Amino acid sequence: MIEAAELKDLLDRLARRFEDVAQESTEAPCAWGWGQFLDAPKRHKQIGSYGTSAGILVLALAGRGMSVLTTQADALLHYWWMHREQGDYARQRFVQTLRLAFLNLALRLSPAIDADKIRAEVENTLLERLLPSGMWGNYWISDRLQDPTPRLFPSAIVLLSFTLLRDGSLPTNEKVLSVADRLEERLTASRDLPILEAAAVSAAILAAKGTSAGRKTLARMADIARSTHFGLGERNVYYYDYEHSPDIEGQNLFGRDYFIVPIEILIGISGFQPGAPSGLRMRSEAALSALIENLRQNDGAYRPAARERLSSMDQAWSAILLKMSSLEHASPAALARVWYELIRHRKGNRFTNTVLPALSMLFVTAANALMKDAGPYINIITALAILIIGGLYGPPYLRRLILGQE
Repeated sequence: MIEAAELKDLLDRLARRFEDVAQESTEAPCAWGWGQFLDAPKRHKQIGSYGTSAGILVLALAGRGMSVLTTQADALLHYWWMHREQGDYARQRFVQTLRLAFLNLALRLSPAIDADKIRAEVENTLLERLLPSGMWGNYWISDRLQDPTPRLFPSAIVLLSFTLLRDGSLPTNEKVLSVADRLEERLTASRDLPILEAAAVSAAILAAKGTSAGRKTLARMADIARSTHFGLGERNVYYYDYEHSPDIEGQNLFGRDYFIVPIEILIGISGFQPGAPSGLRMRSEAALSALIENLRQNDGAYRPAARERLSSMDQAWSAILLKMSSLEHASPAALARVWYELIRHRKGNRFTNTVLPALSMLFVTAANALMKDAGPYINIITALAILIIGGLYGPPYLRRLILGQE
């Protein structure tokens, strides 16, 4: 069990990482922000919307309140937003759905007064960009020019930007709830979604609906929880193309961008939402333990691998998982934990492919023989154990043992 005090301390250390490397903006007066990395060389000056939004999120989740730096960072987001039609930087970024969604999340969680001035505008802009399908595309320039294809991953991140860590006593916009309905339909209908999309959609649905998510949806999420576990350093990338501001001849330009998130951290965030199935919650607990160990080893920052840079976005996702885990949750029962460990998918190794199946089948077979006179109820239980263990491990194990096949 992770102590609340340690979670608070880890959030504080993440916030100090951002506070130590904030950079003054050359665009806006009295405005500060962050770039893509927290450990960039001091002479390298780079500030961006993702990095600045990530910094605001971490400071907010760490309880910094209305600090001077929070106010200065909010001022930079405010400047970019107010110059989104004239400034080259903002005009190119805020046609992108994912960048606008991350901005929306930062503004919604920020305690700064300046954030209130544009928060409603950003939210309304996102809602106005909903496609007729009830989802979002990768970009939107105007009513006549946008990505017309409903995209799962951007739609999930936008939905999260409206609902993640939201006060449950506040009403949720009906348009936002209808997006959750569309995502539920896609999640239950598609059995072969990439894990990045499946994890983002699961987190978004649970953040929006909580305990009111459908049974089929929860069953699908339980399948996702049992899927192959990734290492904490495994990050998935969503690449997308977009159009943006016209050049001097009036022709729209094309660009390509990407959105990176550590996949186990994203799954962890989904499992700590209210209403998450027990298997998803247990996978989240494993992700949290791995993250905490990573933070301890890297002086309070998340580093995917030994030689990798400290990404601002990675730290923001880490802070969200830490915050989610600090909220009150009902712990899964012991029986649910045992069942999850039995049926979850594992990467193959000698123990899981050979030793564990052999021991399990020997154990239930011996128990059935030794307890045959223990009464009808015990006989029923041991028979069911043989049926379950044999179904899980029998055919694959025998193929490997006798035929040498996987």
